[in-house]
Amino acid sequence: MGRWRKAAFCIVLSRRLCEGDLRLHPIVGSLVDKETLEKLGAQKRRILMPWMLKSELDDMSARHHWELISANGESIMFPALSNWRLAVTPDDLPLHLKLTADGPDNLYDMMQGPGSSWLVSARLKTLFESIDDQSGSYFPVVLHLGHETMEDSHFWHRMTDVVSGGIDVGQSDVKPVKVAGQVAFYSTPHTPNIVWNAEAVAGRHVWTDEFLRERLFVSDRALEEMVGAEMTGFKKVASLFA
Repeated sequence: MGRWRKAAFCIVLSRRLCEGDLRLHPIVGSLVDKETLEKLGAQKRRILMPWMLKSELDDMSARHHWELISANGESIMFPALSNWRLAVTPDDLPLHLKLTADGPDNLYDMMQGPGSSWLVSARLKTLFESIDDQSGSYFPVVLHLGHETMEDSHFWHRMTDVVSGGIDVGQSDVKPVKVAGQVAFYSTPHTPNIVWNAEAVAGRHVWTDEFLRERLFVSDRALEEMVGAEMTGFKKVASLFA
């Protein structure tokens, strides 16, 4: 970065830090050296941003770690197996999931279930609900682990706080895909850079976007509490505010 461009950038950065409205991203560290950031007070202020959570395990293989089965062990398939299309009735509960041969050796607080679904531990469910009463719906599951079964340890999580118009398409790694002339969903790379409209997600802690429903996003407060509680099984990916 040239000297004058850097100086101008630092002036803007300093002003926004003072106003407290800048959502810093790790890329800032590559634009401004650490000494300058420290002079501006960036290291002394709380850094706020939304976060995308991903499975700690490889996303594609993780989708095949759990198999949906009936109570007597027969393989079954829901009409649409995803965290937001799942339509269940009381007669379907609890859901039964069988760990496949290539599944993880340990159970985590956050795991990718069949298809595009998420499994969260009872303690992560409690954490989410404690900070956001719109954090989602939670369906009880029975985990079949070889000769052992576990009940009440995990829940099938369906996100219900769906944001409309939250993602800045022009600045994000998303490509609208249309069906019958209407946007149906966003196509993204494996780990997309997402830029949010700050007003659209203000006050939210656990949410998804209407066209990116297979992705789970949390606020910095939610992430902070997850880290503080030593929750396991997830990777965090920073996103930006426009």
